[in-house]
Amino acid sequence: MNPFAILMFIPAAACFILGFYCFRKGNLIGARTLGFLLLSITLWSTMYGLELLSSELETMRLFNRISYPGIATVPVFFFLFVMAVADRRKWFSAGRLFLLFLIPLFTVISMWTNEIHWLFYE
Repeated sequence: MNPFAILMFIPAAACFILGFYCFRKGNLIGARTLGFLLLSITLWSTMYGLELLSSELETMRLFNRISYPGIATVPVFFFLFVMAVADRRKWFSAGRLFLLFLIPLFTVISMWTNEIHWLFYE
């Protein structure tokens, strides 16, 4: 048993609780984007903790694949949170949001298809 794996669940629980608290305060500036950011961090740290607890390679790879949507979207949600707090919410158009999430989408797809091209892990 890896002691660092247990430590990963503490920030995951804190981010999960704070994330849902942010959704309850959705009328405040940046609360919803902060909630999405915290839930992405929750997914990332929970799956990483489970990956560290695993003893089989295939189980570790499964948890790694599940964690990648959280890993890839953290920078985008952080940027959106900063833009919301800076009161640049007019910048949020559907086209710009789509373009922002293209890189995380391609990252997740390329991670899930790693066995075809081996760009992430060998």
